[in-house]
Amino acid sequence: MSFSKKLLLKSKMIEMGILPASSRNELRNMMLTLSQEDQIKSKRKFRKMWKRALKRNPEFEHLMVPENGGKVTSYYTSNRISIVCLDINKKLETS
Repeated sequence: MSFSKKLLLKSKMIEMGILPASSRNELRNMMLTLSQEDQIKSKRKFRKMWKRALKRNPEFEHLMVPENGGKVTSYYTSNRISIVCLDINKKLETS
């Protein structure tokens, strides 16, 4: 992905109200800079985004949701971030 596309993706993420993180470590570091209230809002918006992405792409369910109600590990968190970024990128390309 080119620098300009990454920049456009991150600006769209900010516009949508979620942190412009492309990795789990980046997300964790950005969350630490927010107040408790803003962390809750950001987590809620991100949760909505990955659930919407899952509805549009049910074939990714095994990458985003642990089987049998298992624990959400870093594997699932990283996949959710990646799939949300892909979903936003698809929207940018179609508009």
